[in-house]
Amino acid sequence: MQRLNLKFLVGFFLATVLICVGAYAVWAYNVKQKIAVIRQKAVAAEEEGDLKAAVRLYQQYLNYNAGDNEQLGKVAIMAADIAADSEATPADQKKAYRLLSRSLRSMPDRNDLRRKFVDVLVDRRMFSDAQKQIIELEKRNISNDELDFLYATCSEALG
Repeated sequence: MQRLNLKFLVGFFLATVLICVGAYAVWAYNVKQKIAVIRQKAVAAEEEGDLKAAVRLYQQYLNYNAGDNEQLGKVAIMAADIAADSEATPADQKKAYRLLSRSLRSMPDRNDLRRKFVDVLVDRRMFSDAQKQIIELEKRNISNDELDFLYATCSEALG
């Protein structure tokens, strides 16, 4: 009957644990650096005025930092500005819709996001949803002639 070499087994186990912990530390460091580089590129694209590239890069950043709600709101507003452009594609409008709805779920008190969301909903011809958002803005004492006009436009479109 063979005996187990206990010293070898403990040493092998400790070496394996140390290698795994070291590999994880290197991986975590690389991910943190990658996130920082992505954010720097997004800021640079935003400063250059390339909003589409900035939104794309910020979305990559948000994939790693899903809890950064302030950045999510900023990206949603940029996407809404892109969607409001006359040359916006349906994909741009869809992206703005998704980002704004996601940001409003995490920050329901942001009236600026809700106001942009109304414009995107009207552009996408989602009139009943736009009316709900306008009513929500009015509950928060945010009302003006433009919102009243949009509400009337939605009512007329719905029949």
